Amino acid sequence: MTPECQGQFMALASRVMRQVLVDHARARLRQKRGEGICLETFTDSGFSAEQANVDSILEVDRLLTELEQRNPDQCRILEYRFFAGMSIE
Repeated sequence: MTPECQGQFMALASRVMRQVLVDHARARLRQKRGEGICLETFTDSGFSAEQANVDSILEVDRLLTELEQRNPDQCRILEYRFFAGMSIE
């Protein structure tokens, strides 16, 4: 895989991871409100989707969405670092 393709893959992976986590957090909130959906937590990665984490994920998403309106490039950099674990290099 070329470095350019690898970068594109990581960019896509970070976007998808953000959406998966946000969708999961929103589903947990719906479940908490009595929708009755049975969901599992992310235990393989050591991530536990308890209420504090759900709130944190939704807050990070809200802040990234706000940043994206002001500076899309900075938003992508934070998204890549936070959701895909990419470094500055």
